[in-house]
Amino acid sequence: MNDYANEHKLRDNLSPPKGTTLQDWVAKNTAPLWACQAALELCLANGWRPETATEWAVYAYFLIRKKKGEYRLQVFSELIHPGLDRMCALGWIVAALEATGKVPAPPERKGK
Repeated sequence: MNDYANEHKLRDNLSPPKGTTLQDWVAKNTAPLWACQAALELCLANGWRPETATEWAVYAYFLIRKKKGEYRLQVFSELIHPGLDRMCALGWIVAALEATGKVPAPPERKGK
């Protein structure tokens, strides 16, 4: 997880968590966001897919977190993990943007 997080620039500290840190994070529900995002992306890469409302909300949250400052749905549409229902994912992305106080940008019109 640490290697993945470093390769994908999810964290600045290159050294892996020490000893029983992962167990402590789980027991105390204190995992840092980089670890949660890395775990989610690794799960997706290994075939896991969101099914429940909570899972979709988490997926959408981390997708918009990964593209800080981006509000165009076309950009998010291109980032949706292959094999996921694109329309369902976009619905959750819109909800996540609205929940964070961001309004999805309308699609750009061609020719303008």
